[in-house]
Order: sequence, then structure tokens, then C-alpha cells
Amino acid sequence: MLERSAVSTVRVATAEDVERLEEACLCEGAARGQEQLDRFLVEQQAGLRLFLVAHRDTAVAGYLTLSWDADYPPFRRAGIPEIHDLYVLPSARRAGIATALLDAVEQHAVQRSGYLGLAVGLYADYGPAQRLYARRGYLPDGTGATSGGRPLLGGETISVDDGLVLHLVKALRA
Repeated sequence: MLERSAVSTVRVATAEDVERLEEACLCEGAARGQEQLDRFLVEQQAGLRLFLVAHRDTAVAGYLTLSWDADYPPFRRAGIPEIHDLYVLPSARRAGIATALLDAVEQHAVQRSGYLGLAVGLYADYGPAQRLYARRGYLPDGTGATSGGRPLLGGETISVDDGLVLHLVKALRA
């Protein structure tokens, strides 16, 4: 496990960072595909996404992406950018990497919007993320749980998987 002060830098991703991320994910058995990371880089170059990478000394430790035009319709209508795919390598968890990435993305997002949104899964694997977002001031947007971007109705039966999420939003300006 890394020390909490282990994050050396968070910066906008480069092609070299993507190569290093692919290698690190492969070495740690993390399910992050080369095509997905390459797409994030292309979308960043097109101005559609912000792709941040955290480094510890010279080692890649995690990444976060932000869609400037949110996938979630209420965020898109309100002009709220949406965090996607906050990921920290297993060997780097509980060392402040996610916090550093969130600090950096909030600094970028506040230049374009007074709010920042995200979706978090609702089953136990997402417990640490749920707690982190709550500590940082992310609050439910009031829509309730959604599945596949669609608000759920009372009494509806669905599968509990990665598509079952709660959308959260944070005010970036007082």
C-alpha cells in the first residue's frame, strides 16, 4: 500500500501515459482495455473529454475522465460536466490518489460550470466511492436510482449491476 502523501502529480493524460496505464492495468489484472483508454485520449484531443492521470514518482497510479457534455440527460440539459471512470490501480488504493484526481478535476470543471456531476453504483463494491463522494459534498440529484440512464419506478424489478446507479452533483462555487 502507498503512503497517503504518495501522489506526485496529476496531469492531463498524454499518449505515453496511456501506454503506461495499459501496462500497469495489465500487470495488476485490472479490466481496463487499450481501446477504451485510447478512445479517452482521442476524445480529449477533440475537446469532448478531460482525461487526467495520477502519478506516484514515475509510476502511473490512476486516472479519471470527465465528459464536458454529460451522458446523463438532466446533467446535459443543465450544462453539468460528468465524471466518468475514476479508477485507481489496486496497489495504489487508500493512498489519496482518488482524492487528488477529484481535486484536480474540480479545478478544471469550475472554469466551465458551477456544478459537477457523477454516477455511483449502488452495490457493496461501490461503498468506498459512495463514502468518498459524500465526504466531498456530492449530493443526490433528486432523481433516485436509475438503470441505463432511466429513472426507476416504485415496485420495478431490475438486475443489480453496474448500470444501477445514483446520480450525484456538487456545487463548485459558493
